[in-house]
Amino acid sequence: MEYKLKVFFGSIICVLLIYVILFFSIEMNAFSKNFYKHTNSDLKISESINLSKTDYNKSIATLLDYLHGDRDDIDVEVIYKGDVQEAFNEKEATHMVDVRNLYLDARTICFASIMVIIILGVILYYDRKSEFLEVMSASFIRVSFIFVFLLAFLLLYACIDFTDFWTRFHKLFFTNDLWLLNPRTDLMIRLLPQDLFFSLVIRIVALFTGIYMIFLGFSIWYTKKRKKLFEVLFS
Repeated sequence: MEYKLKVFFGSIICVLLIYVILFFSIEMNAFSKNFYKHTNSDLKISESINLSKTDYNKSIATLLDYLHGDRDDIDVEVIYKGDVQEAFNEKEATHMVDVRNLYLDARTICFASIMVIIILGVILYYDRKSEFLEVMSASFIRVSFIFVFLLAFLLLYACIDFTDFWTRFHKLFFTNDLWLLNPRTDLMIRLLPQDLFFSLVIRIVALFTGIYMIFLGFSIWYTKKRKKLFEVLFS
């Protein structure tokens, strides 16, 4: 197999690997119930809306279990404004259907990506074992040129105007306006305020960046060790 073709296949592996790392980072943080408990304590979310910590944690756990596919609905009762009532209304439940489908599709893509990574990885490895790490390192560095630029742009955008970033994110992935929740009528948006999402995004980016830098650092080290870093950067 020609070297350029190997690098092309290697680049596909690296793009998919980056997606898998991103999904893993989201999974580990977005579905961490402890994160929501600690953030609730820090931001005093439940206190600000006159909801007990028990009901807050119960509501969040219900949402997370539903999104993860561990339950079929988000029906949960809480004591809110002195009355026992359903935490989430029909609009919120319908929006969560969209969010759940988006997550489950992303998880399916992640599993498919892992399969493609394994298949292409085996092909490249057995084509010429001695070149495998060289090809993968070169591919990861080249893919990183574009990816790091895009990541830096998104991070800068989110830090400058997180509200606009979050709005455009929803418009990109949702075809309706059900995500435009009203804090006067929809409890969900009060349980999950913007400050919480900002903290969540920071945690996801931090974990992703840490894992990503391990791969990039190894790729640069190995390529430099083989004295081919200049060739990879400028060829």
